[in-house]
Amino acid sequence: MVFLGQEIAAVVLQASIIGVTSYFFLEYPVPAWLLSFFLHKGILHFLANIALIGIIGRVVEQYFSTGAYLQFIAVAAVFSGIGAFLFRAPFTPKPVAAYGASGFGYALATYSFYLPFKGDVSSLNSLKPENLRSNTTPAERFVFLLGVSAIIQITYNLATGPYFTVEWTNGAHLIGGLVGLAIGWTYPPTMSERARRIRLTST
Repeated sequence: MVFLGQEIAAVVLQASIIGVTSYFFLEYPVPAWLLSFFLHKGILHFLANIALIGIIGRVVEQYFSTGAYLQFIAVAAVFSGIGAFLFRAPFTPKPVAAYGASGFGYALATYSFYLPFKGDVSSLNSLKPENLRSNTTPAERFVFLLGVSAIIQITYNLATGPYFTVEWTNGAHLIGGLVGLAIGWTYPPTMSERARRIRLTST
């Protein structure tokens, strides 16, 4: 609904979505930051986030209760928004804006890194090809690879600079990714009864 509001405002004002959103952040920064998780810079940005969250979330969600999953969303959204601000504001005197749900997408992706371990994060044997095939579904293996890719991308962006500038790294991706890793380490995915039923149904 928020993105639809952006689209309607852009049409009515005959402006770009980025222009409308920038104006929103300039004139109403508090509500803009509160809604930043739902704001997007265009239809491709919106669809990319929906696809990322939909694909990975469908796999990851089965390892959470409904309440716990909503808490995961809330924590990732809040902290990735803070990360987006902290990695821009100190390096420019201009107002900053950051929006989109990709921070939560990265949290889901990095959480997926723990899927092969099924609760035993200290056992590297889980990554042996034969164990990986037997302990995970094809969908879990796919999102696990997305998790590895997310970790590599975050690390590369953080390490390559340009350091201490607004162009240094995407703070939402970085903090979202760290949230996913922290939650996965603290509450690793285990084969719950719900997950067993879903697995049996899909096989």
